[in-house]
Parts: sequence; structure tokens; C-alpha cells
Amino acid sequence: WVKGFRTHIGDFQFEVSEVLDAGGDQVVTVHRITATGTTSGIPVEQTASSLITLANGKIVRVQGFETRAQALEAAGLSE
Repeated sequence: WVKGFRTHIGDFQFEVSEVLDAGGDQVVTVHRITATGTTSGIPVEQTASSLITLANGKIVRVQGFETRAQALEAAGLSE
């Protein structure tokens, strides 16, 4: 899917703006994604969050969420 993704999305950037300790082996990230449609030239921007689980210093699971609050809730935390 990555090959097809890059065919339609150009100038893709993923910038982490916040990393929160969610306890144990988990962190919550808030990130901004920007890209441009290769055919349309239309710019796209989205802010999203992830709950990342680590084991032995390596990422073993990434769960994506639309908001910071949703990622915190999935980690058992709140704003």
C-alpha cells in the first residue's frame, strides 16, 4: 500500500509535536501530517495522535486516533 500511497500523495511530512509518557511501556504522541495530492496539487493537513507500545526498546504496536483525548483514553489516562 505504501507504493500506491506515494503515487497519489507527494511531499508527505510527519512531524511529532508532543510525546507523553503513558506509563509502563506506552507513549502517546501528537503529530501533524501534511501532504499534497500529486494529481490535484491540493494540500492536506491533519493533526492526529497515536498510542505506541514498546517491548525491549522496540515499537511493537501503534494505534492511531483522531484526537489526543482518544489516545489518552485508550492508554487509561485523561486530559
